[in-house]
Amino acid sequence: MPPSNSIKTQSSQGKAVFMIQPKESCTHDFCLLSNTEQDKTPSQESLVALKEAELGRKRVVFPNKSVNSEHMKHVLESEYKKLKSQDGAFELMRAESGGTSRPLKLILMPSDGYSIPYIRDLVGSNTLLYIRPMKSCLSLDNHHSLLLIRNLKHTAPNAACPFLSCS
Repeated sequence: MPPSNSIKTQSSQGKAVFMIQPKESCTHDFCLLSNTEQDKTPSQESLVALKEAELGRKRVVFPNKSVNSEHMKHVLESEYKKLKSQDGAFELMRAESGGTSRPLKLILMPSDGYSIPYIRDLVGSNTLLYIRPMKSCLSLDNHHSLLLIRNLKHTAPNAACPFLSCS
């Protein structure tokens, strides 16, 4: 069975030839930081806390390779709900050198904003990009855990709560 992104054509010898079309979408790895002043890569413990707070590292899929800055912002905000609080005020950074707690280097924003073609030309497709909020620090509270705790308090007020003392 031919791949789903292929087109069947007829060759001059009468044999079927399948041509594979390149994918329109593209992916890139991002890590949303919580602190407006963070200038080093997060530790393993910080990465766990970021992930629990629905921040941290994610592989983001963009619908096509020519996504402009406004669409890129929209896609990132749909992946990272807390990023919406920044009203588009964020910076992209990349890690320098090797080892743990590496320095982060700011990727200068062009006048028309960050876009997929700009990022791909500058850092390629395999570089993890860090998103640093500019307007305010992002909360490390986990919305789902807080809802679970509230629900446990309301449904079983006298039951032992694994997260905190529920009395």
